[in-house]
Amino acid sequence: MSKVSDLKARGSWLLSYADLVTLLITFFIMMLALYHTEISRMQNWANFKMDQSFQQLTELIESKDYRYLGVFRSGQGLHIYIQHPEAFEQGGYQLAENLAAELVDVAEYLTELPMFEAFLNQFDSQAPRDPIIQRASLAGLNLQADVRIEGHTDDIPIAAGSRMRNNWVLSTLRAQEVMQSLYQASGLPADTFAIAGRAEFDPVVPHDSPENRALNRRIEVIITLYFVRD
Repeated sequence: MSKVSDLKARGSWLLSYADLVTLLITFFIMMLALYHTEISRMQNWANFKMDQSFQQLTELIESKDYRYLGVFRSGQGLHIYIQHPEAFEQGGYQLAENLAAELVDVAEYLTELPMFEAFLNQFDSQAPRDPIIQRASLAGLNLQADVRIEGHTDDIPIAAGSRMRNNWVLSTLRAQEVMQSLYQASGLPADTFAIAGRAEFDPVVPHDSPENRALNRRIEVIITLYFVRD
């Protein structure tokens, strides 16, 4: 074979190889785009379930005219908040009797919310499965619900000699009390719950007046729904 023919043959092979690589790259880009589109569709579905749950929870709290509990929706999820001056014993972490009653009432209703209904149906072989859940399962994804309870205080130091020691401890113990009440009354799996004590370091307003400090003393129950890989 002449040198010219040899070069042509090599060039033809290289051209075919380049076409193959281009096609493979295009294929993987298309698959990646489809994957991200599917993930977005799944998360939009989860957000819709949270929107429905927020609406139902708002109606419940308004109809019961709770004194201690409120609710709002954020990009994180649903927030049940406690921001009442008499929610806990003075300087302590024990729940006020009326707050405890309201928490039990809400906890017993949680499993009826669309987001928890979808989450719990995953573990019930007899329950109908949403097509989105089925597609997620095929993709190696599971629906996860989290209930995170965060305790917050003001910036006034704990009195010397107090058994609370500091605001970290106080905020954590208050979050734990709320978590125990919700967990025991809801029947949700234990690994759904988590607590955090934020002390005075995540205020909603500056700690510069008694009124603002009262706003910063709060408990937030943040409920989220999302897909997670196995």
